[in-house]
Amino acid sequence: MRISPEEMVYYQEFPSYAEKIFRILQELTQSENMYVSHIGSSTLTILESFTNNDVPLEKNTKISLEDTYCRLVALGGRKPLLIEDTQTHPLTSHLGLNKKYGIRSYIGAPIILKGGELFGTVCMVDTRPAQFNEKSLRQLGNMAALLGLVIELEYGRLHDQRTGVLNRSVLDQINERTNNAACFHLRVTNFSAVSEAVGSSAAEAALVEFSRRLQEFVEARDLFISPAPDEFLLYVAAVPESENLLEMTARLQEILRIPVKVRGREIAFSVSTGVSAASPDGMPTHELFHQASLALEESGKLGENQITMYEETFSEQITRERFLFQELPRAMDRRDFYLVFQPQFETDTMEFSGVEAFVRWEHPGLGDIPEETFFPIVEKAGKLYELERWVIAQVCRTLSSAQIEHNFRVSVNLSGAHSPNVLIPYLREVLWNTKANPFLLVFEFAEPTSAGELTKLGQLSEEIRRLGIQVAIDDFGSGPASLKVIQNVPMDVLKLSADFSTRAVSEESSRIVLDQLRKLGKVFHFDLFAQGIESRNQLETLKRAKINLMQGPYFSRPLRLEILKAHLEHDPGFSSAVEKRAGEQA
Repeated sequence: MRISPEEMVYYQEFPSYAEKIFRILQELTQSENMYVSHIGSSTLTILESFTNNDVPLEKNTKISLEDTYCRLVALGGRKPLLIEDTQTHPLTSHLGLNKKYGIRSYIGAPIILKGGELFGTVCMVDTRPAQFNEKSLRQLGNMAALLGLVIELEYGRLHDQRTGVLNRSVLDQINERTNNAACFHLRVTNFSAVSEAVGSSAAEAALVEFSRRLQEFVEARDLFISPAPDEFLLYVAAVPESENLLEMTARLQEILRIPVKVRGREIAFSVSTGVSAASPDGMPTHELFHQASLALEESGKLGENQITMYEETFSEQITRERFLFQELPRAMDRRDFYLVFQPQFETDTMEFSGVEAFVRWEHPGLGDIPEETFFPIVEKAGKLYELERWVIAQVCRTLSSAQIEHNFRVSVNLSGAHSPNVLIPYLREVLWNTKANPFLLVFEFAEPTSAGELTKLGQLSEEIRRLGIQVAIDDFGSGPASLKVIQNVPMDVLKLSADFSTRAVSEESSRIVLDQLRKLGKVFHFDLFAQGIESRNQLETLKRAKINLMQGPYFSRPLRLEILKAHLEHDPGFSSAVEKRAGEQA
């Protein structure tokens, strides 16, 4: 429990308790001078000062510890100390405080915190000798112990229990204007994965060490807090003249790249960072913090270990997102959502094999809302499961007759967090009511990123396949791409990420991986699917790799239902689209 004198400004109860203690001791001793101090390694800081100006040591005064009476409390077994005459006592007679302030008598008691840590002292001084006695000393010791309890309680209220860093409640107390400050808001994005890999105890220890490293980045006058779990905020009160903001950001980036060493292991945290800087005209600190948070959210969208500087457009985006958040319930009532379908093809024959369904939002005033914009809003609003169930029902109702006639599969993207106890009964009900063929449905799930997600998805996949519905793992290769997914999740299709499909054209190593995945497909009985195909070159490369299925803008972009139905009626194999693209790039 290390407490700096600078952070004591946030201890709201501390000053009032210190004053009450002074009033009690004042009646007992008839002395008018009491101080509460913090003792550092070489400096004593006056935290609270109650004086009649006989000894005018003001609050926040810093004194070399060697020049104080309180050093004797720290060195003398941390026990209360009485000096009847400071000018004749062999350990204090040489001190400059005697002459400067005319101090003749002193009593001091240590403030001891949990674990035996010496925080500081409560002391009283007087310009008269022999002003204090043993009774005064005992009372002072009791009051110091009481003040220590107050500090401990406030410490618990103000600090993150995991890391010991100041928490979010501190932000509410900061209300100043600044024109040369900067703020860095960081979020550890892979703590859960690290915890599962090395154990929760080692992960917690690594996070504590990581926070200590960050604290060294800022000066004592700056602010370092943890506003939320796995998040840290660095407030630099004044960007130094010797280092501009870009240089500070680069230095922070170098710190973040270094793994944390805990119990003989190196642990690397993935961190997203948002950065904001005060305008030259000045701005409130709470606005500076808010801008850093907005930049952090944008940074998270870019991937792991990204640092993003705040831009004015972020505020506009947030305003738009808040509006859409409010519009979401009305959009579901108005049926603003609709489906589009992207065709899929057999690689060896180029025959049409099915479609993937995507949900779109057409707002009456804003038009089409991009999927990457509204899906996070749907998740934040807790409407994801409701929307996915709507998609399942729409797919079954709209395409069941077409499926029976043309015999093609329809893929639907679902969250792996669905509970089998809720999803499976719903699926049975929808399939019964719509008479849709379950053998022509495919549910796609994102590649799980943790052991817990892997186990849940494996269980859910088994239940879904029992209904006759196929299961696909989507975007394989964009995440950890672990073989554990193939081993533990029953699946019918392994769908490669679009980036993987692109790399296969230029990287021999990617083509070797493709060949190994194809062999695994034969062992575990799943088809290999390439998506995001944009060129003839990609098509031919993946054909040679004997990928089973393909889709992408090279063949067709997602189509509205009426266009899809026209193709099914007049060109069910989509041969015209494939031939046209082949001719364009021959």
